[in-house]
Amino acid sequence: MKYLPFIIIGFLVNLAKGEENTAVQIEKTITTQTRVWLFENPKASPEDRAAKIKKIKSDALKNFNERKLLLAKFKKQGGSIRDMYTTRAVKGVVRDRFHGDRQKFDEALQKSGLTFPEYWKIKKEEIIIDAMRSSKFGK
Repeated sequence: MKYLPFIIIGFLVNLAKGEENTAVQIEKTITTQTRVWLFENPKASPEDRAAKIKKIKSDALKNFNERKLLLAKFKKQGGSIRDMYTTRAVKGVVRDRFHGDRQKFDEALQKSGLTFPEYWKIKKEEIIIDAMRSSKFGK
């Protein structure tokens, strides 16, 4: 496994800090990303679901490290994001995927195993990461 040295280094750094090890964090990330994707794509075919889950797993370490770095850079630069942008993103999901029915959204969210605060945080991080990527590639 070509990423093993990075996982070991991450494990040792997190152990020294008293934090979860990288493998546990990556597994949580895979689980959360899978739940969010399934939640946002309830009508996906079994083949599409299997393919997406396989891709989430294969990209997990790269995406995990990139996300952590981008979020850390955003925080270090003193970045902030207004709640209205996250609200718009969530309302867009309710409108587009649940035909504006907030109750169906809440029920589906509960079935997916995500809480609203978890989903809110994920959407906010997605907005931040998209902004950081666009500024990164825009330079």
